[in-house]
Order: sequence, then C-alpha cells, then structure tokens
Amino acid sequence: MNDPAKAARDHMLLEQLEPDTARMLFPERFPAPLRVTLQHPPLEPRQAETLGPLLEKADDRDWPEDGDWSVTYALSEVEALHRVFAQLDATFGSAAVTVLINGKDLPMARELWLPLFWQLRS
Repeated sequence: MNDPAKAARDHMLLEQLEPDTARMLFPERFPAPLRVTLQHPPLEPRQAETLGPLLEKADDRDWPEDGDWSVTYALSEVEALHRVFAQLDATFGSAAVTVLINGKDLPMARELWLPLFWQLRS
C-alpha cells in the first residue's frame, strides 16, 4: 500500500541527511551507473600516447606523480575498457593491475566481473 504521508515524511528526512550518508543508508534511492576502475603502475609517455584515444573515453583518470595510476570507465565504454585492460595486463602483468567495481575491490573482479562485461561488447 502506498502511503503519501509516509512517503512525504521519508523524503523530508532524507533531505536532512548529508548526501554521502543518505547514499550509504538508502542506496536503492540513488542508483549509480556501474563503473570499472583499473589501477596500474604509471605508463611511459609513449604508452600513454598510444592508448590516448581509448583513455579519452574514460569517465575519470587519476595520474599522480607518485604511486599507481587509475582509469575509470562506465559500461557504455566497455570496448575501450577491454582494449585498455588488455594492454595494461600485457604490459604490467595481472599482479600489477587491480580491477575495482564501483570503487570496491570485489572478489573475483578479474575472473568473473570482467568476462561478464566483455559479453556486452558489440
């Protein structure tokens, strides 16, 4: 049964919360697109230039001067994600490339999640 008074009260309470807290407590009210992040050692300038067009399709790139780099793709760019992953994996090896799903290091991300995403390729 749909109770308009309860829905209005819930909405008012939700608006009083900090946005991050609201997302954590009520994730079903804040659907987020699925995003895949690849964390890897820094690329040489030549490698970054070669992957340039594919990296341009990323939602986000973080290339600090010190430490690992990361590149994040939405599933709408699964082809670019696939090609960048293949290159990074071949260059650095599986131990050096971490796969995060929505920012989390999920079990079997490389073995299960990525093959599922590859099925979305055209």
